[in-house]
Amino acid sequence: MQKRGLGSRCPSLQRKDERDPWWVQGEARTLAIPRSRECPGLRGYPTTHDRGRVKNPTLLLAILLGFGIWHCGTEVDDAEFTVVLGGVSGPVRRLLGINGGPYPQLQCADFAEAYRQMGVETVRTHDFYGPLDMATLYPNRLMPPSLDISFDFTSELYDDSGNSLGSSDNVFAAILDGGFEPYFRLGDSWNNISEPKTDTERGNYVRAAVKVVDHYLASRWGQLVNGGSVEIWNEPDGRFWKRPREEFFDLFAEIAMALKAKYPNLKVGGPGVTPWGYLSGLDGAPGVCGQAGSGENGWEWVRSFLGHLRSREVPLDFFSWHMYSNKPEEYGAAARFYRSELDCFGFSSAALHITEWNTSIEQADPPMSVEEQRRWRDGSLGTSRLTAAWMALQKAGVTQSMIYRGAFCGGGGDNGTNLGILAFDGRRKATADAFELWAGFSNSTQLLNATLQPAASTNLEILAGMEAGGDLRLLVTNLGREAIRWKLESGDRSCGETAQVSELSGEDATPSSYSWKLDLPFESDPSSVILITLDCEP
Repeated sequence: MQKRGLGSRCPSLQRKDERDPWWVQGEARTLAIPRSRECPGLRGYPTTHDRGRVKNPTLLLAILLGFGIWHCGTEVDDAEFTVVLGGVSGPVRRLLGINGGPYPQLQCADFAEAYRQMGVETVRTHDFYGPLDMATLYPNRLMPPSLDISFDFTSELYDDSGNSLGSSDNVFAAILDGGFEPYFRLGDSWNNISEPKTDTERGNYVRAAVKVVDHYLASRWGQLVNGGSVEIWNEPDGRFWKRPREEFFDLFAEIAMALKAKYPNLKVGGPGVTPWGYLSGLDGAPGVCGQAGSGENGWEWVRSFLGHLRSREVPLDFFSWHMYSNKPEEYGAAARFYRSELDCFGFSSAALHITEWNTSIEQADPPMSVEEQRRWRDGSLGTSRLTAAWMALQKAGVTQSMIYRGAFCGGGGDNGTNLGILAFDGRRKATADAFELWAGFSNSTQLLNATLQPAASTNLEILAGMEAGGDLRLLVTNLGREAIRWKLESGDRSCGETAQVSELSGEDATPSSYSWKLDLPFESDPSSVILITLDCEP
């Protein structure tokens, strides 16, 4: 399917909807119509008014062609911007992780196949509601960690209604059996929080944490210990830690040093700070980079934590943080803040991991309607903003990303507004379709500079990448309310005349795919997300 000229000016577009069984059956009966702001109401979508056969397609096509020639102005093919690709700006990071799954818990299905189709590579072991929580694995903090009977890896767990949660071993095995890398969180789920409360409990907890890592990353499944990641705790600056923060700082330091002493190649870090760790610091005095503070806002909490680690010479392979925001720019700004603080405290080699992130709809002011919430969680607003956030993470040098979450399996129905990017039965939401486009872009190995000419502030967000063989990929989203027309300039590269396009567009972020001739301008619809693949010489 190619995008081609209608008459002398109007470009046309013919595309197939991968969700449409009528197309899948091979009965392609769409007619291309002009795609242009100068052709109002005719934006390039296939005519699907009548799913039956067109009685006189030749006559209908002639009418559409005539309308296109008559209606389009002489500047239909003019683009507002040219996207110019430059040199390499850094590596592409495979930010393709997720929280939860694929084990079938509660009313949720087995998500292994859905994850593979989306391109998921890493699963964070958080919020399984019992399995893989330290409160389950090591329930009695007074029991000697040297005894095997102090641990429970295999008991089947259930919620209060008798629904199965699985066992810790079964949940972990499902991650490996599905072909995914586990990102191991040492701590508890939101419903199962249990901190060590005395010095004795803390000492036992530290030794027990090493035994848990022995079990999951060294003994039974020992292939992971040289490349695995262990994240200590989750949101200690929020509801996951109610005791004095200094007690957490000590616990983190002692676990990190114990793990690195036994497994020097294991990646150890944390602590998964809340969005408050960055956002709340914006309201107060900026403070001084690299100097521990009072902990009165998020920035000072982070500085106090890093200052404590530095004072005890604690190794830190990565710093993890969370963000729930509808503003893509806040993801990049937070990453830059944490990078600056790590560097100032002497942790310049520590990587940045974002281990929970998604849109934020619950705290909206004024409150969102249910339909507005769906557009953020299962529609175009969510797909475009999360895609722009994912681009910002790439540009900011984040090396691990775990979106929250596969599906929200606990209680109630799924009306499209919860945090899961899948429904309980494995059906994809629009954000899962966006995730697959991110995975497609991740076949690139190097990021390229992409600039707009003429230079301007615009709602068009672009991420460009190049594969090892020279092929180009562009991830593009339009955050505005108006369509934006642009053309591509690939620089000195020798590329084909036609590119392949995968697109999410319309309020429901409906997926489609088609071909695009590069000598014609492209029109990015409001809140659309597109992945463009172009064959080029190395």
